[in-house]
Amino acid sequence: MKITFLGVEGYPQGNRSTISILLEYQDYRILLDCGGSIIGQLDRHGLSACDVDAVFVSHLHADHSSGLPLLLFGNLMERFEKRVSGPGNIAILGNQANIEPVVSYCKAAYPALFGVDSLIRIDLVNIGVFTPLETISGIVLESAPISHTIQGQSLALSIGGYRICYTSDTRRTEMLDNLAKGSDLLICNVLGCDDNLAESFGFLSAAGAANLAHDIGASKLAMIHLPSVLSMSDATKVASDLFSGDIVTPVNGESFLIS
Repeated sequence: MKITFLGVEGYPQGNRSTISILLEYQDYRILLDCGGSIIGQLDRHGLSACDVDAVFVSHLHADHSSGLPLLLFGNLMERFEKRVSGPGNIAILGNQANIEPVVSYCKAAYPALFGVDSLIRIDLVNIGVFTPLETISGIVLESAPISHTIQGQSLALSIGGYRICYTSDTRRTEMLDNLAKGSDLLICNVLGCDDNLAESFGFLSAAGAANLAHDIGASKLAMIHLPSVLSMSDATKVASDLFSGDIVTPVNGESFLIS
């Protein structure tokens, strides 16, 4: 299994890329969120839009979902250039309140994709709260609501005995604790080291992420969404005082292999 942090930023300034995490297991590829830099980031790793089987949309903020229309259009362009006949296929995962509006936006942006002769087939997959859902690749998905400025979901993935929890943007809640419990890898979207500031904007702080990782018994904590390289260093220092496991602050394009 391979995890690539295609985008780890909350704001696409300069060469920064917004949130998107690629999970590859056997021949199945799933994106956890789909920031606006998605096509370029996939290309840097030798992949295209057609290589993505599914996209999980945690919530509708642009740094997490704005790349989805481009991903769908990129699927069309890739097949057109390679003269591949028939419609493309992709699954959009999330809760109904998230995936229906973002797909409606995609349809408004690229109506030709969804016309009478549909050029892409989208399978909308609702992930119920704490209702395990098994994908065709054998990955089991579970979700819990986030506590953020808008509604959305955190996601847990169980893959061959290994468990990953992606918090997305959220404060700590009892439901998040229950979802993350038993996770080997905890991926947290963190807003710096100021606990009060993070809480007010609906995020975990570095200390909050470390405490969560400690309490659920995680072996590895990955902190993303940090505003700068300096905050990455500061966040690691804060977290290391509270969590004894492995702590990483991935940069755009960084990959990890999990055996």
